[in-house]
Amino acid sequence: MSDLLGRPNIDQLRRQSRELLRAAADGGPAALARIRAVSERVSLSAAQLAVAREYGFASWPALHAEVERRRAELSAGEGGTGQAETRWSFGGASPIETAAGTLYPGGLVAGPDQAILDASLMPSGQTRHRLAVPGGDNSARPAARANAMVVPAEAAISAVTLTDDQGTTYALQVREISPSAVQHGQERGLVSLRVGVDPVPVRERGWLELRGRDGSAARLAPSAHPDTRVGRPAPVPGSPAVRELSRRALGLIALRFAGAGQDAVEGECSAALARAAEIQQSGGPRAA
Repeated sequence: MSDLLGRPNIDQLRRQSRELLRAAADGGPAALARIRAVSERVSLSAAQLAVAREYGFASWPALHAEVERRRAELSAGEGGTGQAETRWSFGGASPIETAAGTLYPGGLVAGPDQAILDASLMPSGQTRHRLAVPGGDNSARPAARANAMVVPAEAAISAVTLTDDQGTTYALQVREISPSAVQHGQERGLVSLRVGVDPVPVRERGWLELRGRDGSAARLAPSAHPDTRVGRPAPVPGSPAVRELSRRALGLIALRFAGAGQDAVEGECSAALARAAEIQQSGGPRAA
């Protein structure tokens, strides 16, 4: 196993992969043995995987992410402020139907250390019925509602696979759940999800594809905007009620642009307005 230098260069690693591929294509025994150790196919992706494994990484994207992380650290230490890091994003996917409900992928934001997919889940009628408490008060506290949605959310995420145009498969894990309120004994709207993506997709990917078990697929395309610089976290203005209503408004906009049906949009809009009324009645901010 080789050691990755303290200042690795992704272009040099790409050249190593291409040289390995050429040597294997020419019938070189050593090159063929290196590629055959990780794949039965002699291809560029197999050569990249071989190089990554030889440096101690599980995949080429994992190696690429480590190179980016080190580059960001070096840039910060050589005159950078250390206050920001570069991030890149993918978005634009259409909804995917799962047994737990309709999954609406939002944006996937990636950085040197992690990647997060923001998504929304509209629970199916069967899911809402299963979560409802017969003859009881379903206006549970947010924490209890989040706990109740763990299984359906994980079921929806496990029902899809994420791959890219290079054949890499990514692991998905639900990191955070923010369900809407409950009204009249039924779950009333969207469930916001933050989903961890491993390994971190590199920015050069042509697309990322979410595929359901029924064969339906939705692609996330690279953002047309240049890389963004994200600074350190700052205090969030406004009260918790204002932030909740802002999240609901953004979720409603995302739902509309994701191509949701009229019934789903109207249901979520009614839920948001009802929640705003509750906040006002409790003496909440006029911004409701």
